[in-house]
This record gives sequence, structure tokens and C-alpha cells, in this order.
Amino acid sequence: MTGSPGVFQAPEPRDPGLQPERTSLAWRRTVLAMLVADLFIWRGWLVSLGADSASDTSGLSGRSLGLGLCAATAAVTTAVLIICALVRLRVLHGRVHGGMHGGPGRFGGTSRQCGPGTLVLRAAAASVVALAIAAAAAIFLV
Repeated sequence: MTGSPGVFQAPEPRDPGLQPERTSLAWRRTVLAMLVADLFIWRGWLVSLGADSASDTSGLSGRSLGLGLCAATAAVTTAVLIICALVRLRVLHGRVHGGMHGGPGRFGGTSRQCGPGTLVLRAAAASVVALAIAAAAAIFLV
């Protein structure tokens, strides 16, 4: 780096290679795995509802209500992860094509502050944990 001390010079854009494509494929695999888990949870809930309607008792059992809550949690967490994946891919696509480059000052000046990538990853991690809890609860309720 040449120039006077204390003057910020933007870093040269780097060639990301195949990293954006690998990231895109990883997000797609994760979403697919969550959709499959959702389908199993929803199937368990529907089977439980069918068993409740076939029985002589009126109303829903506690098991059906619990599985319904698990199914709703699974649907919401999958939706959150899909939104996170779309945001992350848009940010990544913008960086590859020169729309954004993370120099100092982009999100407040320091690397310790949360940029959109950090927030996306935190939301995705929280949604995966919530889905895991819902899946475990659905397994114990069935």
C-alpha cells in the first residue's frame, strides 16, 4: 500500500472463484433438508388428526395439539431459513458482481459490529435450533 499514512485505500476486489457457487449449493441443500423434516412432522400431525377423528372422543388430544405446534414451528423456521438464504445469496451475488465490497465504514466502521451477513447467519442458526427442537418434540409425541 502506498500513499500517505492515515488515508484509507479501498482494497482491490478479489476473485472469489467458486466459493459463491458452493455457498449457494449449501444453502439449497439445507433448505431441502428442512423441507423434508417439515414433511415428516406435518405427516405425523395429520396422522394424529386422523386418529383423533376416528376415535369416539370429541375434540383434539393433547398429542395432536402438540404435534400441531411442532408443525407450525417447523413451517415458520423453514420460512425464516429460506428468507435468510435468499438474503445471503443476494448479498453474496452483490459482492461478486461489484455491488458491495466490505471496506471499513460499510456498516459502522469496525469489523466487530454486526453486518447483514452476521445477522443472517444468526437468524439461520436460531431457526435450525427451533426446527431441531420441534422435530425432537414431534418424535416424542408420536
